[in-house]
Amino acid sequence: IAPFARGAHQALGGRPPFPIETMLRIHCLQLWWNLSDPSMEEELHERPLYRRFAGTRWCSAHAR
Repeated sequence: IAPFARGAHQALGGRPPFPIETMLRIHCLQLWWNLSDPSMEEELHERPLYRRFAGTRWCSAHAR
């Protein structure tokens, strides 16, 4: 993934971005389960398995 990720995170300010691998895994989940961006965000909050697959480091306090 690293050769393709060169220059991907060059935003000025704002929140720090997720790593490229995490974004790719989230995109795969969206494709496999036909989820929109808002739906994917909700599923990541509600499903620990999705968070584990995506490699996010959200604590349980963020889950609903």
